[in-house]
Amino acid sequence: SILPDPIAAAAAALAGGCVEERKTLRGTMLVLHADYFAAKESLNRYILITPEKKEITLHFAFGPGAAIISGTEVEVNGWQLGDDFILNGQDPVAGRLGGMKVLRTPGNPPVLGDQKILVLLTNFQNASEPVLSKAQVEGAMDQFRLYTRENSYQKAFTSGIFAPARGADVYGWYTLPVSHTCDFVTVGVEAMREANLRNPEIDFTAYSRLVFIAPFTCGWEGTANIDRGEFLTPDGTAMVALALVDSSPRGIFFNVLAHEIGHGFGLHHDGMLNCGNAIWAPAGCVDQQYDGVSTMGNRFGGYYGAL
Repeated sequence: SILPDPIAAAAAALAGGCVEERKTLRGTMLVLHADYFAAKESLNRYILITPEKKEITLHFAFGPGAAIISGTEVEVNGWQLGDDFILNGQDPVAGRLGGMKVLRTPGNPPVLGDQKILVLLTNFQNASEPVLSKAQVEGAMDQFRLYTRENSYQKAFTSGIFAPARGADVYGWYTLPVSHTCDFVTVGVEAMREANLRNPEIDFTAYSRLVFIAPFTCGWEGTANIDRGEFLTPDGTAMVALALVDSSPRGIFFNVLAHEIGHGFGLHHDGMLNCGNAIWAPAGCVDQQYDGVSTMGNRFGGYYGAL
């Protein structure tokens, strides 16, 4: 439970910073989405990046009240303890339990035309040899290039900088100087550092999407940020969408890849209204989280609902 303000202030003075403090912060949102397909569950992680580039993890007691995508500028009011911040996402900033106010949406351009993708194949220093070959991943990205064209009625496609006729630039495998971890920040930073050392021709700021493939085995098959956000790369700050895909589930690899890149296109999950034998009914329907004919509603294929 949250302590009343007078008691919290007195406790903070005695506890030396070990009690939450009520604060108002401003910053830019990074929204990461992890997909646990086998369990039919998903989890969002909301990170507020302050103007000082400090990362604060937001914990919503309720909410958020609206869909928040990466790059959204917000003001939050709540209780901070270290790098954690708790608030009521369904109330305005002045609410008794804290709240959130959207200051500016990112206004990312629609997904049209050539989408430049960089794929980095990475492994951990204590992991066995990868089960996927570079050629298999290149083939999957070539398939995704055609898939994107079909989904968008020929209005969008993917390619690489150095391989403009293929679905992406694919580099690796790189063995990272770290043991197995599920920390996406560590994997991303180390993968970009290794790629920059071994392939200095790569300019990370030239891409709109970065995909990291590794034997994560973290419970989720893939994780991604919703739409694009600002990330620091060896070549400076880039406005990109990140996707991390587990290289282990080979049978569903392409479908997971398409699903996670879809989140980077700004797509959330698709659901299905199940009304039994009826097409629609005013009552008795079940709102299901997963849709068997949509790529964003399952891990077994289909199409994007909109692109």
